[in-house]
Amino acid sequence: MDSFQSVLGDAAGGALCSVLSTYGSAAPALTAIALWEPTPIGEALATTSYMSALAANSGCSWDPSQEGPSGSLGWTGCREVINGPGHVYSDTTLRIIDVMEVISITATPYQDGRLSDFIVTYKKYPTGAETTYNRRLVTETGWSFVPKPGTDAECGSPAPGPEPIQPSPEPYIHTDPTSGCEISVTFQGWGVAPHGTGGPVWLMEPAPSPQSRNSGGVIGGCNFAPTIYYDDGGTGGGGGCGGGPIDFPVPDPVPPDGDEPWWAGPLRDLILGATGAAVEEAIEAIFEPGFPAGSYVLEGVCERDSDGNPMDVTRSSTYTAEKGIAAVLTRLDAIADLFQFSKELRQPICRHHQASGDLVTVNFVSELRSPQGQKRLRKQLRYRDQGNSDLFVHGAHWRDFVWEAGPVCVCHKDGPWGVLQVWALTAEEGRRVIAHAGAVAGVDPDSEGEWIITGSKDPRYGQPGTMRVERRIAGPMKQPFLRVTKRSDPNGMPMLPAE
Repeated sequence: MDSFQSVLGDAAGGALCSVLSTYGSAAPALTAIALWEPTPIGEALATTSYMSALAANSGCSWDPSQEGPSGSLGWTGCREVINGPGHVYSDTTLRIIDVMEVISITATPYQDGRLSDFIVTYKKYPTGAETTYNRRLVTETGWSFVPKPGTDAECGSPAPGPEPIQPSPEPYIHTDPTSGCEISVTFQGWGVAPHGTGGPVWLMEPAPSPQSRNSGGVIGGCNFAPTIYYDDGGTGGGGGCGGGPIDFPVPDPVPPDGDEPWWAGPLRDLILGATGAAVEEAIEAIFEPGFPAGSYVLEGVCERDSDGNPMDVTRSSTYTAEKGIAAVLTRLDAIADLFQFSKELRQPICRHHQASGDLVTVNFVSELRSPQGQKRLRKQLRYRDQGNSDLFVHGAHWRDFVWEAGPVCVCHKDGPWGVLQVWALTAEEGRRVIAHAGAVAGVDPDSEGEWIITGSKDPRYGQPGTMRVERRIAGPMKQPFLRVTKRSDPNGMPMLPAE
């Protein structure tokens, strides 16, 4: 057994112990499929000793007396009888008379599993009173509900098929202690061999976690395709002459189920020791019809004619219909054919301006305290002057300007004056603030650079407030000065009178 199959074996063992612990006496009654010949669902693992052997081989135990969930068995005849009463039979033995409707029939295995405790839940004719009938019979007992002979009674609705035990087993998550790989293991049913031997059938796939992904193909760590895994635990129901685990990949898309699950046919062929060619053909058949032919198309976005007008320039690369890995290879070849063409096209290049000009900084403060605290909001706007105006021109431009702060982040980039950002009440308000800066800086933000409108769900950003240029008190006369600066070095705060 290679290292990967050993990991799958450990995952299967843990999952089996989980199912036996959860379902107790009901475990043998979970969905079962005969693997030695195609038969309808309804097989069962035969004995308590065999179930106990499966548990022991997985390093745990099974308690057949533990009560577990139940499901309804199927029966023949009617679900409901009208215009008279009906009778319920087990095989050919009359068990219940004068019945209006059979609601459900459940069975719980007893001791070694050869007997089961059956419970028939039904409505009494003619009152409709709900009643139960209990009887311990051989596990293989069949049931039927038919109109009472010699009366006008007839079937009102047909008998249902078997209903699986509810709830069905939840996926079991196995973590490999060596690699940390997390594998999701989902019970598919019991695979039953002759004499009631066999074992569980599992769907194994990488669990949805940061350490595992389902990209398919390569086996190792958590990078593997979903896999069907079957192991009889060495008790005689495995494949070939020596038994042992069997696994094979799940096709994509997954084939639909028919009278039995899609995986039963391929698994049955492998267990029966079909020749290598036959097995390959059977597995390959479930991948039909493969992947269809198609093409990739690459479009140029920057091509222009001699007059500067946009041109439509495209190239396509086709691939043929294939199956399996051949489909992957043909698609890779098609993509490679487009690489050189992409380099021959004109490339879209991001515009970038080297910011220039003296830096202007405008500090704002809210008229009222922040709704989230006891301090006033403070904002800062910085840009580089393109018009060589002096500080007093900028101060006068901003002195009486008022705007509303809020949750919308308005940015302007790729202009000659740098990157400007304003958290405003609306996108229009943010644009107005930046346009006001452009008017004194000598920049038209609508014709130069790019607008970007974003926001944040973080409550710390985008607090509302009415903003004005901040004043500070300084100098020997304790005069108010505007906090607007324009300088090329950090020496000192310029004195720009507020009035």
